[in-house]
Amino acid sequence: MANHMILLDVGGMGMLRKLVWRNRERYIRDVNRAVFLISDYHQAIWLWEGSNISAKTRVQAPRAAEKIMAQGYKLEGEVIGTNCKQVIVIDQAIMGGNSPDAQKMQAAYQQLFQIIQSLEVVPHENSDYIVTPTSTAAASAGTQEEKQDPRNENLAGILLSCILQQYKEAFVARTNQGVYQVETSAGAKFNFVFQNFQLKYMPNSHQIPESVMQIFQQLTQPK
Repeated sequence: MANHMILLDVGGMGMLRKLVWRNRERYIRDVNRAVFLISDYHQAIWLWEGSNISAKTRVQAPRAAEKIMAQGYKLEGEVIGTNCKQVIVIDQAIMGGNSPDAQKMQAAYQQLFQIIQSLEVVPHENSDYIVTPTSTAAASAGTQEEKQDPRNENLAGILLSCILQQYKEAFVARTNQGVYQVETSAGAKFNFVFQNFQLKYMPNSHQIPESVMQIFQQLTQPK
């Protein structure tokens, strides 16, 4: 199956309209739009819901995404979306809060922006709408998680919790390579992974404060 990606605008009645790929960053910031990023490459549909969209659109958009996963979306002779396994909703109205849902959406938004800004793609047969990633590396949202040792993942989750106890306002993301990224409202940036149960910083990372690490060590030391 081809690993195509497209952007669609979602209307209040569930009507879909193709969007030009080159304007992707503008669409994913628009408070007045509901937008799908459909990626057979990542096996996922991201749904951006701007804070000003109607209640009807909020109801219809997830239904339209489920239909695309089941039947696909036909565009320029291609059927796109049937390889997708999940819908990732990013509601701008919720994302600004501090609830667990808000933090989850913040992480999803960071992942979405990383994809549209950094992933190298080429137009499919000179299309303005369909693109295909140039990388052949596996990028399924579930594949990388399965490759991670769950004990490393557990340690990362504990450390993230400790960081968020000290920094109440922060964006959290996880890259396809398993790197955790935390950016706080104070300007601190922590980029790290756990390998063989050891914390490893990325080259561009700040050091996590000692006060946070002390709490982490207390929680993870054998009793």
